[in-house]
Amino acid sequence: MLRDQNTTARIYDEHLSIEICNNIRDKYVSAFTELVLRISLRIGGEEKL
Repeated sequence: MLRDQNTTARIYDEHLSIEICNNIRDKYVSAFTELVLRISLRIGGEEKL
C-alpha cells in the first residue's frame, strides 16, 4: 500500500495507474474494512458496516 501511495505522486504510466486502482479496489478497501471491524470489536462497539 505504501509503495502505491508513493508511486501515485507522479503517475505518467496508464498501466501503472490502472494497477493501483485495481489494488485499491481489490486489496485496500477490504483491508480498511477489516481494520475498522477489529478496532470496533476491540473497543467494545458494534460498528455497523
